[in-house]
Amino acid sequence: MPAEPIKRKVHGQPFSGPLAFDHLAFEMNSKEEVWALKDRLEAAGFACSDMIEHEFIHSVYSFDPNDIPIELCYEVKGHEIRRVPVINDAHPPAAALEGVEPQPGIWPEVTRPTPQEEQEVKLGDGSGFFKKF
Repeated sequence: MPAEPIKRKVHGQPFSGPLAFDHLAFEMNSKEEVWALKDRLEAAGFACSDMIEHEFIHSVYSFDPNDIPIELCYEVKGHEIRRVPVINDAHPPAAALEGVEPQPGIWPEVTRPTPQEEQEVKLGDGSGFFKKF
């Protein structure tokens, strides 16, 4: 049975339907970088949202050529949410309380790393990724 596309979700709008991957967020270094990329996307024919205020970040939303939802964002000064997380939830999940630093013991220790002689790169088809000029 072939895969069927799901209904396109509009960023920030309530949605009902099959659960699916939501979006990829790309953190940029500055508002200038976000605006410049937004302008480039629009010049290439991609629709972009307005700049959205989320208090701790400002975001622009669009879709990549494969219809994958993307977010371009930058951190707002004074709201370093990754360094000083804010949890506004009366019953946050345990993982949210772990903080932003790596947690020892979460991943099992690697007991058999892949030997260098077994580290192969297999041939794939990336021919569609690059335009030939």
